[in-house]
Amino acid sequence: MIFQYRLKCLSLFVISLLGFHNVVFSQCTGIDADAGPDNFTCDPSQVLQLQGTVQGSYSKIYWTPANGLSDANILDPIVTNKNPGKYTYRLTAEGLSTVNLIINGAFESGNTGFSTGYTYNTINTTEGEYFIATNPATWNGGFSSCGDHTTGSGNMLLLNGHPTAGTNCWCQTVTTVVGRMYQFEFWSMSVYPTNIAQLNVKLNGNQIGATQAGQLCDWQLFVVSFTATSTSTTLCISETSGIRAGNDFAIDDIALYEKCVDMDDVMVEIVNLIAKIDIIVKPKCSSDPFDLTAIGSSAGPNIRYEWSTDVGTILSQNGLQAKARGSGIYTVKVIYTNGNNTCEVEASIEFIAPDVLIGSILVSGKVNCSKDSVRLYANLAAGSGSYTYKWSPDTSILKGQFTDSIFVNKARKYTVTITDQSSGCTLVLDYDVKADTIKPLAEIKGDTLLDCRKSNVLLHSTLTDSIKYSIKWIAPDLSITQNRSSLLDSSSGIYKLIIEDKTNHCLDSAIWNVQSDTLRPELELGNDLNIDCKNNGVLVTNQLINSSGTISYYWIIDTTQLNKENTLIDKSINKASKILLRWVNETNGCETIDSISVTDSRIIPILEAGIDELLTCKRKQIQLLASVNQNDSLLIFWSTVSGNIVSGINSIQAVVDKKGWYVIHIINQNNGCENLDSLFVDENILAPNAILGPDLVFSCADSIKTIDGSNSSAGANIIYQWSSLNGNIKSGFGTNKIDVTSPGTYQLIVQDLFNGCIDTAFINVNPDNNKPIVSITSPDTLSCL
Repeated sequence: MIFQYRLKCLSLFVISLLGFHNVVFSQCTGIDADAGPDNFTCDPSQVLQLQGTVQGSYSKIYWTPANGLSDANILDPIVTNKNPGKYTYRLTAEGLSTVNLIINGAFESGNTGFSTGYTYNTINTTEGEYFIATNPATWNGGFSSCGDHTTGSGNMLLLNGHPTAGTNCWCQTVTTVVGRMYQFEFWSMSVYPTNIAQLNVKLNGNQIGATQAGQLCDWQLFVVSFTATSTSTTLCISETSGIRAGNDFAIDDIALYEKCVDMDDVMVEIVNLIAKIDIIVKPKCSSDPFDLTAIGSSAGPNIRYEWSTDVGTILSQNGLQAKARGSGIYTVKVIYTNGNNTCEVEASIEFIAPDVLIGSILVSGKVNCSKDSVRLYANLAAGSGSYTYKWSPDTSILKGQFTDSIFVNKARKYTVTITDQSSGCTLVLDYDVKADTIKPLAEIKGDTLLDCRKSNVLLHSTLTDSIKYSIKWIAPDLSITQNRSSLLDSSSGIYKLIIEDKTNHCLDSAIWNVQSDTLRPELELGNDLNIDCKNNGVLVTNQLINSSGTISYYWIIDTTQLNKENTLIDKSINKASKILLRWVNETNGCETIDSISVTDSRIIPILEAGIDELLTCKRKQIQLLASVNQNDSLLIFWSTVSGNIVSGINSIQAVVDKKGWYVIHIINQNNGCENLDSLFVDENILAPNAILGPDLVFSCADSIKTIDGSNSSAGANIIYQWSSLNGNIKSGFGTNKIDVTSPGTYQLIVQDLFNGCIDTAFINVNPDNNKPIVSITSPDTLSCL
């Protein structure tokens, strides 16, 4: 029998999940105590050292409990406790805030901010008096000359000890927070060498500390801490001896600071595992089961046991007990686990069976995906030679039960019980028939998308060994490609890859979805556009709904390519151009191109209003005639300010009858272009003057009388027309003077041949009324009677 013992610690220092835990929270900032990582060991002899740290300024650190540590007042003490167990150590860091809660604690503001039972006096005359001064000797000539504690030249509180013991010499009430810690401190010294003052500190009337004033001119610091129990705290300093002679002292730099405390815990766990193993009763035959025990090994929470053997058989196990059979080395492993750390220790025992019944199971074949049968053969190397066989489980045996070999086709553990008919010993052998049914892992990698950039997809099988595997591809169109680890195809849809392990005929398949994204952007710029006088510019835009996806836009105007746009910006065009827009779907590379032509039909219609015209007495109306292009579809408007349009206001042939400017406005209805022209119609209707002077008398002596119209208008374009209904014109027709041979009424018409205007004058040539009157009776008429 061989006894083996082995210790194994899997994790010595593991940071516990319970790690950081602040016990006290403070208003003071700047101190952060960290007790460091938890300590764990499987070996009590191992040196464990705490690894505390403190962030910020602190005045004191300490570990609790102090027992079991090399030094409780350093950050990294050694754990001296070696006893197995779990131990919690707390790191506490203390510091002070920077805010002094005492008002005028250095007395630089004079006699203010505090109360006292002493009497204020500028010159010391008796006991129980106080004063604020820079030098004791100036207050009392018997006192020593000393400087204050703050600067050596500032103020201090000087006191001549009160004859009544316990009289408060200084008090002040401050605001505190219940539950918080505070540190009260002050400096004191003696100013007289005998009977040194005995000082007492009271909190809300209760003593919390006592000290003795410093020696002569020797400032000494006194510090006491407390936890506030109320929101208002009164602190007092008193002298307790009450001696009249001596006990003269000074106080300076009184301060009260909130104490900053931060705590953190660390866990130390020491584990000492023990493993023991024994066989209670040894069996007679190697086929007989026997009991293994681990009693004496470590037990308790978080401990479990694992039993194992090299060539023997563990039939069952239950904690500290196990049942085994056959020769071999048997081992029990004791395992402790606390969730983060594990310790292990082993104990082994070797057992050699007293019987020589030795055998094994030989196997030929494997269970695979083709359901091939496997032969199990019980082969004995020692024994009498006469055996019986019983195989199990019976339901999984195809044939051969009760013989030395069986045939099976299921993967599982098979057991045969062999009995030596001579000795009666039995040998139990088992064999775990493993199934070679491991499927090959069919996996496809490659392209997943057909788009305008990629017209073919390349797919790869992750298994490429064509000697070991049969590879078959099935494309979306159900075409089959075999014995190729890659496939190049142009179809979208579901691809299937089938892999067969040629050894065990196990199959696995994978599918691969190839999608197609060849959707092109929806682009329609519409019909060609025209710029005319109605529209001096056009807006080129897409007339369809924008496609989804990441779209880039590229414009080319004539020969100028614009910068890429991520958002479509419509283009305003104000000249004849060739516009091209290319949309690119950056997601799939598909693009759409459309173009449009913009023509410029802004042609001013031809217009000539005509020449200026003249109204005369001959031409009282004038027909204007404008010149236009008869092929233009025109709207025509004549207008005038001072003239008058008789007719034709909307035609090129307007009739006017008054002097003035005439404007013709035409609009080409096809392109909206307009034109204006004007002409001036002048007026010449000035009539010539016909002047004949006063009437004339045709006397009896006159045979010819001259009528003179020379005062009438004259000129090359002037003509004269004479006439008379009862007179007789002898000569002068066509001139401005005529000769007449008889009385009568004569008319002169003077006409301006240029404008056709005339003027008329009349003159009477009267007979001479003085001539004799001759009359004759009207003659009778001769007739046949």
